[in-house]
Amino acid sequence: MWNRQELKSNARIMLKANYLKIVIVSVVFALLTSSGYQSAKGAAKGSDADISLSHLTDIQWSLVMAAFVGIMGVVIIAFLVNVLIAVFVWNPLSVGCIKYFIDCRYGNAEWKDILFVFRNNYVNVCVNIFLKQLFTFLWCLLLIVPGIVKAYEYMMVPYILAENPDMSREEVLH
Repeated sequence: MWNRQELKSNARIMLKANYLKIVIVSVVFALLTSSGYQSAKGAAKGSDADISLSHLTDIQWSLVMAAFVGIMGVVIIAFLVNVLIAVFVWNPLSVGCIKYFIDCRYGNAEWKDILFVFRNNYVNVCVNIFLKQLFTFLWCLLLIVPGIVKAYEYMMVPYILAENPDMSREEVLH
């Protein structure tokens, strides 16, 4: 059985051997997945103007409501596009990064490992990661504590899929 000192020394050796590659992969993935944060943060800032709608006529009120419905439509479409990009691009890329890190541990990591999901059972990985996120969200709707428990239960799903992309949903999530 390994002790803590052996595990730490082995981890240090592997990290020193692959440090630059691991940092590059991590930074590029972080930049790719967080690119929309700054634009969303800027768009969320409101103005400090005091707006009163009590003086609007019926026609003006209907124009305001039409603009509101249009803006809500754009927001809903943007949300759906964001979800689709996350499911079909970012989630498989995150599993690919995990695969790359696992391969770094064994000393045979290649840059193409980041995109391995797109070559190996892409649909299965997308479905399993989406279901993991959906089930965690639904458990959080019940109460916060069951959501936290399920989040911990499903935490290793991307790692399992990185090593075994052909596993079924029942094997991965249970």
